[in-house]
This record gives sequence, structure tokens and C-alpha cells, in this order.
Amino acid sequence: MQSEFFKQVTIFFSDIANFHRITMTVAPMELVRILNNLYTSMDDVIDNYDVYKVETINDSYMVASGMIINHLRRCRAICSITFCNES
Repeated sequence: MQSEFFKQVTIFFSDIANFHRITMTVAPMELVRILNNLYTSMDDVIDNYDVYKVETINDSYMVASGMIINHLRRCRAICSITFCNES
């Protein structure tokens, strides 16, 4: 795969507050279930917007917008997924 250059994109990072503490109190398979449910839900949300999931590692979730769409649309897309995931 060849890398591409984009002059401007918007990046959204999220993580779970107190994740380390949660890992100490939850059984490993329960933690996997929690993360799977969370990331599946987030994946469902981003399917409705012009964003691309870049990476998920542990409790971190990263998406990017703006590789194809204009500035205003990419900012709206990132803001929209942020508000959808507030709860």
C-alpha cells in the first residue's frame, strides 16, 4: 500500500477515563466484551459520516476526516461523531 499526503485533515482521538482502574477491577473477558461493544457502537456511528477509523488500541479510538471532503464537512463530521458518543 502506498502512502498518501493530505494537506489538511481533522483527527479525533478518544479514550476511556480511568481505563487503567477499570482493567484492575474487571475480569479480562468482561473487559474484552465491554471494549467490543463500545467499538462496535462507535463503528456503527462513524458509518454515517465522512470519517475513516484509523486505529483502535486498548481504550484509544482514532478517526480522521478530510481526506476527500472539504474543511466544513470534515469538521461537521468529527463534531457529529463526538456528540453521538457523549453518553
